[in-house]
Amino acid sequence: MNERTAKILKLIIEEYIRTAKPVGSKYLAESGKFNISPATIRNAMADLEDSGYIAQPHTSAGRAPTEKGYQYYIQNLTPKSVTKSEATNLDNAENPKELARYLASRSANAVFLALDDNYVYITGIANVFSQPEFFEHETVSELSEALDHIEDMVRSVDSMLDEQLQIMLGSKNPLSRDLTLLLGRGLRHHDRVIGMLGPMRMDYARNMALLDYARQILYRF
Repeated sequence: MNERTAKILKLIIEEYIRTAKPVGSKYLAESGKFNISPATIRNAMADLEDSGYIAQPHTSAGRAPTEKGYQYYIQNLTPKSVTKSEATNLDNAENPKELARYLASRSANAVFLALDDNYVYITGIANVFSQPEFFEHETVSELSEALDHIEDMVRSVDSMLDEQLQIMLGSKNPLSRDLTLLLGRGLRHHDRVIGMLGPMRMDYARNMALLDYARQILYRF
């Protein structure tokens, strides 16, 4: 993928993450970020669609990222750090549950902590249900079923986890192909696992930074 097309894909994904609305060529042309004609942008979008990075929802003239598009975006993502305020709030958490609740509120996703083989704490479920993807009954049912199987999932992937944060989305997510799962071990207490579950349309850079920071301080509890 050439640099210009990659930049167009990046802007489509980030705008879709921000608004949950398919992105059209008109928005891209008027964004001021491209010194090219609207026709050139439309051609680039057509190439991205033909290659499977974006798709057209049947109810919209715009385009939305596909699983393949998100995968490319994540692979080329510039790492981000937590803000000073976020670090302070995470450092001030007095127990694992408080840490998880803060992560859930900042990310608007569900967060879970596996502190031992028999106990998984989940918080932030209401955050996820409030997002546009979960306004439909079928999607709500799918998320509910995924949450019911988190303990089984943690046990099944435990042996595959190393010190790297794992990102499982779409077909690679053992819970649901319509969701993204971020999962990692505590960096000192490897028996502890922390994860985040939400729609594929999530702020990956921010959420990865939050989880990575949380993994560094889990040993305190």
